[in-house]
Amino acid sequence: MGKKARRRHTPEQKAALVREHVVDKKAVSEICNTAQIQPSVFYKWERDLLAAAPTVFATRRAPSREREL
Repeated sequence: MGKKARRRHTPEQKAALVREHVVDKKAVSEICNTAQIQPSVFYKWERDLLAAAPTVFATRRAPSREREL
């Protein structure tokens, strides 16, 4: 019996799966069963996403009025 090939998920796929839990309130077990991943993998993706969240807010944009001038 051979080893199973490791599945690769794109960043977009990972984000979509975490979004299903956070936004759509879908159960982690249901998401993991559908995506055929272990819950520990899902929770790591969720931790990674939340750890990177501050970079979203770190970009400072000039107010729109200042850009017009």
